[in-house]
Amino acid sequence: MIQLGISSTALRETMGAGEAAALLGVSRWLIYEMVKRQQIPCVRAGKRVLFRRVALDAWMDAQERGSVDAEPEAPMERGVIRRLK
Repeated sequence: MIQLGISSTALRETMGAGEAAALLGVSRWLIYEMVKRQQIPCVRAGKRVLFRRVALDAWMDAQERGSVDAEPEAPMERGVIRRLK
């Protein structure tokens, strides 16, 4: 068999929760919580939860855009008493 000098991780399109956590800079526990809350894109293969790097990159881009595209809240008026209904 001829070795091409490419590591097996370079050929894989998916990664486990630990690798996804390392990529995002968060804990594996948080990754599992986000999966449970359906807050992060993933693929289930039996009991395993897998993540595609392309999907995580797109998800991070969307999260980043959402954090800066949000319109700023109007400043609260000071000194005005508001009535609660």
